[in-house]
Amino acid sequence: MNPQIDPPGNFANEEWTAEDALVEVVRGRLEAVGPVSVPALAESFSLPVNQIEIALAKLEGEGFAMQGQFTPESAGAPEWCSRRLLARIHRYTLNRLRKEIEPVSPADFMRFLFVWQKVSPDHKVEGPQSVAAILDQLEGFEAPAGSWESEILPARVWRLRPGLARCALSLR
Repeated sequence: MNPQIDPPGNFANEEWTAEDALVEVVRGRLEAVGPVSVPALAESFSLPVNQIEIALAKLEGEGFAMQGQFTPESAGAPEWCSRRLLARIHRYTLNRLRKEIEPVSPADFMRFLFVWQKVSPDHKVEGPQSVAAILDQLEGFEAPAGSWESEILPARVWRLRPGLARCALSLR
């Protein structure tokens, strides 16, 4: 015995064609499964690919669905996805990637800066070529002229002799 199934109240007075019904079924599937290929959709519905393509074209025309290559498994074949679901996947991916990048402590950052700027005693440099490299690194840094040979360069270069900076400038 097959009882009569009545549609919900807001759909009771609408006439449904098979094409419109398929569009709504595909819409529901796209909201749930994420990026999917046309052959996979056709196989899941046991329908011909061309019917699924027509439904997807209508959904794309409404602005509901998008096609593209969203997963590495697509192998160049276009995939389809709901715009809202794709935006949510994108947002979750960005949030996950942001959580993977954690800031370092201020102490670790200062240790890095001292090594990078050659101020750490273990990383000081020596010689005219090293002075030229230090000057390249500090290019654009504003400091009083007298402090370069009295403070800035001696903090980075071992046994800095007077006039070595001018010699290094001639090497550049």
